[in-house]
Amino acid sequence: MRERFDEDGARSRPGGFRSRAPVILLMAMALLVAGLLGAMTAMRFAIRGREVAVPEVVGMTRDEAAARLFDRGLGLDVAHRRFHDTVPAGRVVDQSPPPGVSVKSARSVRVLISLGERRFPVPEIEGVSVRGARMLLGQHGRILGHTLYAHTDRGERAMVVHQVPPAGDVGSTDPRVSVLVSMGNLAEYFIMPDVVGQDAASVASRMRGEGFRVGDVVRVPQPDTASGRIVGQTPAAGYKVSKTDVIRLEVSE
Repeated sequence: MRERFDEDGARSRPGGFRSRAPVILLMAMALLVAGLLGAMTAMRFAIRGREVAVPEVVGMTRDEAAARLFDRGLGLDVAHRRFHDTVPAGRVVDQSPPPGVSVKSARSVRVLISLGERRFPVPEIEGVSVRGARMLLGQHGRILGHTLYAHTDRGERAMVVHQVPPAGDVGSTDPRVSVLVSMGNLAEYFIMPDVVGQDAASVASRMRGEGFRVGDVVRVPQPDTASGRIVGQTPAAGYKVSKTDVIRLEVSE
């Protein structure tokens, strides 16, 4: 059998490549692990590189604060506005996070903006509509805060019946005035009775006499029912109804 020689004339041993395969595999695995470790290290450095120290913006105007934060790769979020006796209107009173804290870039810094001195006391807005209250508050440097709706036995429907702070207050630094708006007296709502089968003319006359609104009567063919009897009603029996709601009756022909 003829022997094989390599280019240098050395005898080639059968199976020589297979004997080096484990060594090559180990080298490849080592290179892979080294690459992963290098990528993780680079990622950690990149993440740390995106951290910046929060600059101080207290005392600046809103635009000045926004520009300074932008230079550091940060945003500005106006969290609230308050009256302040010493900080002029439009300038930052407080910030969060505070200066010097390291944060990720692209994060927003929340600031409190001064509305300046409290020049006007809280106006009287009880007895006016929500729209009117908002306009009146705006004229006094205030804004409408939380608005709650409830049935009350005081005031007219859709009108402000209570406010916090009360009219004349000058001590609050918060410009918001929260209000309670009346949904009408709970006693104005009634439970709709079952009138099916009754004489339509009598029921409609009685309802109108008690102040309820009865809409146009709908005539429905009912061969097995005497003419003029109620065969349907809206609202249905048991539902809540007020004197401003329209009651509709279906009557047999």
